[in-house]
Amino acid sequence: MAAENPTPQASSSSSSPSSSTSSLTTKIRILYFFFYASISTVCPFQSLYLSTKGLHSTHIGWVSSINPLLTLLVAKSWGRYADAHTPMSALLLSFTVCNAVRILVPLVCHDMRLLIPVKIVEATFYAPVKSLMDG
Repeated sequence: MAAENPTPQASSSSSSPSSSTSSLTTKIRILYFFFYASISTVCPFQSLYLSTKGLHSTHIGWVSSINPLLTLLVAKSWGRYADAHTPMSALLLSFTVCNAVRILVPLVCHDMRLLIPVKIVEATFYAPVKSLMDG
């Protein structure tokens, strides 16, 4: 009778990690959905929005090229940060700062001297999102 008691405890503890894994998988799928949904609604219209605010097409090209350039430059630094800390904390930090800075873009889009630094900060914190979500 005493031998039967440890078996249910072991099975209940083994079912707990599997349920937490499926819960984590669901959360990651939801994160993927909202991340790519937000990108697909904003990115196609960014150049059109900036042109209606009076930016020249050359300036729009500069603003649009900031994100790929900084992704190339800061990816290694974000990888080191994610290795030193948990990847989820790095992901949370990058999401929080990137989204907070994205709120500023409509406020400063009329002046290139303000828009470029805001886009640089946004791109720096946007760079690790895809790779950290996959890792």
